[in-house]
Amino acid sequence: MGDISGRNVADLYVFPNTVQVVKVDGAAVKEWLEKSAVQYRQIDPNSEQAQWLVVDDFRPYNLDAIKGVRYAVDVTQPARYNQDGKKVSDGERISQLTYKGQPIDPQQNFYVVTNNYRASGGGSFPGINGKALVHEDPMETREVLSAYVKELTRANPAGFEVKADNNWHLKPLPAKTKVYFYSSPNPEVEKLAGPTLKRVEGVVPNDPKFANHGIYQLLGQ
Repeated sequence: MGDISGRNVADLYVFPNTVQVVKVDGAAVKEWLEKSAVQYRQIDPNSEQAQWLVVDDFRPYNLDAIKGVRYAVDVTQPARYNQDGKKVSDGERISQLTYKGQPIDPQQNFYVVTNNYRASGGGSFPGINGKALVHEDPMETREVLSAYVKELTRANPAGFEVKADNNWHLKPLPAKTKVYFYSSPNPEVEKLAGPTLKRVEGVVPNDPKFANHGIYQLLGQ
């Protein structure tokens, strides 16, 4: 809640990346998402011991979500890639992948708007190495965000609320699992947590550098 300024928009996107478009097929979209899913540790659904969800040294700017498709991420499966983009298993974390309500066609072409870092191969995503580039725009991504916020402001002079798309989710885990991750200690963040998340106290961090963070539990079913 509150006012937003140009500085706030810059805080949302700190890098001077520009907008680019790549052409990929449905199979590549799935592999793109599989590479993003390396953020998560493999969770043992049969364990009742504490497990931590996020790989500590994962670079968060390599976690991509693709708007326009819907999917689930199964963290009980092994990661298909490592952080360097090397295939390390046949695991499939991405499931229920649909486009316009239908299972995605592996051969269907998609134009994906991204940034110049990703389109040129940054992050080592499979098949995204500069060769799929079909459009380059000189406009910086944060300029696009700023223009979007200004348009929302003009259309909603009394204020507006930006909501998450919620086009993807983690597949539910058994109720007995104890899976945790770190987030901001700000109490306002807790209000944003959905029904599958709960802030917890008394859990010992698995890394002392996170001692001042809030700890949330992913609630099983």
